[in-house]
Amino acid sequence: MTHARRKELLVQVVRRFTTLAQRRRLRQSIVALRNATNPAQKLAYKWLLNHVNLRRNRRRSNRRLEIGPGHTSLVGFETANITVVGRLDYLVDAAKPLPFRDAEFDLIYASHILEHVPWYRTVDVLREWARVTRPGGRVEIWVPDGLKIAKAFVDAESGAANDFRLDGWYKFNPNHDPCVWANGRMFSYGDGAGTKGDPNWHLALFSLRHLSQCLREAGFGEIVELPRDAVRGDDHGWINLGVTGVRLEL
Repeated sequence: MTHARRKELLVQVVRRFTTLAQRRRLRQSIVALRNATNPAQKLAYKWLLNHVNLRRNRRRSNRRLEIGPGHTSLVGFETANITVVGRLDYLVDAAKPLPFRDAEFDLIYASHILEHVPWYRTVDVLREWARVTRPGGRVEIWVPDGLKIAKAFVDAESGAANDFRLDGWYKFNPNHDPCVWANGRMFSYGDGAGTKGDPNWHLALFSLRHLSQCLREAGFGEIVELPRDAVRGDDHGWINLGVTGVRLEL
């Protein structure tokens, strides 16, 4: 082995270990900043987390993204969330431009996320999700079934039926009042303390027809309703409405 070759190998080894050390320090910094309350530190955490994971995952194949997983995330999915909770790969607001390149994902899964986006921005947000989905890839979206909720509310108030009881969800509703139930299902409850702007408020209402139309306008086709057993994560029960669509060719 020549001296030049030995020197070249030595440089490669040094670079490799330097890179490993840098990665280790970055990971340590991310862990240390995860629960930061200082605005500057929170911004640093977001930048470091996104930067490291964007670079790490960019060369992966068959990529799948779960938007808004909460405390429990899907196995085999990268995760994006607006809050620091659970396993987190990207700290992003899914209602704004995403930090991904075009056509990066084979599947995007969003369960009970789209109703937290203002109703007049639904199609714009779906277009952004379509941008990062490869042609032929899919989205799977679950939302509260607004039509079912509205009908159950009207039926209960008019005395025609009490189907709302099939839901069995009575947060802040010890008396199981149908109007209080409908309020909770349509508008949610924020952080439970009435804080305006909390991301948990609902800002949009959907029916199968309307959600399907929004997906078509955003660039998806082959849109079909999902059966209840197609839920991949938490099942929101009786009010669940699921739709899937295929990203059309660009």
